[in-house]
Amino acid sequence: MSQSNCGQDFSEAAEFYSTHNSKIRDEKDAVSEIIGVVMLLTMVIVVMGGVMTIIQPYLNDFDDNKDWSQAKVIASQIEEKIQTVGSSPDGVGAISSISLGNSMISSTSSAELWTVQADLFGYDKIDIEFSGTQLLLINSINGTAHTMNVTTDGTTNSWGIPTGEGPHQYENSVAFGKTVIIEIFDLEENLIHQLVRVSLSGIRIESGMQSGDYIVDLINGARLEKIPYQGYAINKYPNLRIDSLNNDIPRISLLLVDVTGGQNIETGRDIKLNLESAGIQTFFGEDTRNLRISFSCSIDDVIAPQYLNQWTGDYELYQSAGITNQYEGLGPWERLSNTEMGYHPIDTTLFFDLSIQRVVVLE
Repeated sequence: MSQSNCGQDFSEAAEFYSTHNSKIRDEKDAVSEIIGVVMLLTMVIVVMGGVMTIIQPYLNDFDDNKDWSQAKVIASQIEEKIQTVGSSPDGVGAISSISLGNSMISSTSSAELWTVQADLFGYDKIDIEFSGTQLLLINSINGTAHTMNVTTDGTTNSWGIPTGEGPHQYENSVAFGKTVIIEIFDLEENLIHQLVRVSLSGIRIESGMQSGDYIVDLINGARLEKIPYQGYAINKYPNLRIDSLNNDIPRISLLLVDVTGGQNIETGRDIKLNLESAGIQTFFGEDTRNLRISFSCSIDDVIAPQYLNQWTGDYELYQSAGITNQYEGLGPWERLSNTEMGYHPIDTTLFFDLSIQRVVVLE
């Protein structure tokens, strides 16, 4: 082998060795960079996870507040439309576009039951009690009750009342319906007593929250709200007003609102709510005596007692002082009841106006 060939072979070997070492260094540097990036990403993930753990409750609260606010806005919109349509003549309606978001709307069918009765003429004191689904018990203290008309959901039956104080039993041929109107006449066909019993439905707005459902019930002009893990709060009471006429005769105005057809409410995130008035009915009037109002609410047992306390709270002050004979205004009916009230003194002649607004949800 010549000297020139030996030199060429060693030169090529040195060049190969140098190239190989350079490649190894590059691979080590690349591995180091990858490890560094992985460690950096790991640190970022750990830090972000810790941050999310810390702020998650605040994010949940933010979402809950957003859903809560949206449900309140929806409830206010629907409440305003019910008031507008309910006070309109029969057949007048309105269609509203509502964005529900995470909320939903449903019907609260037959959520409240109201029974109102009073004497309207003469000097008798008459009382009517419902016993079961078809039976009535009628008491006439002075025995002037002569005939009775019973109208249940538009169908009227007449009945001759036996003489005497009673109690007299009347059994209807079918179960009493959603609306019952009873009129009692004396021998001269004067309307001496009237009773109105009506079952009321409404609308419920629900919004799912992290801790449970937030609920708003719009029933009978009232607004009932329930926050998760808390009881019902009455943010607005039914429409009952007490004042006096110019001749100092007490005047009581009671407005009952019934919203039916809840099964026709659309589903989805954006809906149209079609409401129509079914007219307004009015009852009683001047020369009303022995007014008796009873009510119940199936939404929650605490609602009816709170209604009573709102309207008759002053009676307890007179009772604690032992001067109930001096009290004038709404108070418990004859006994300490949490579902019935009347005007005190019971035999006071007053002007009583009962109105029933009916609103229908159309398809």
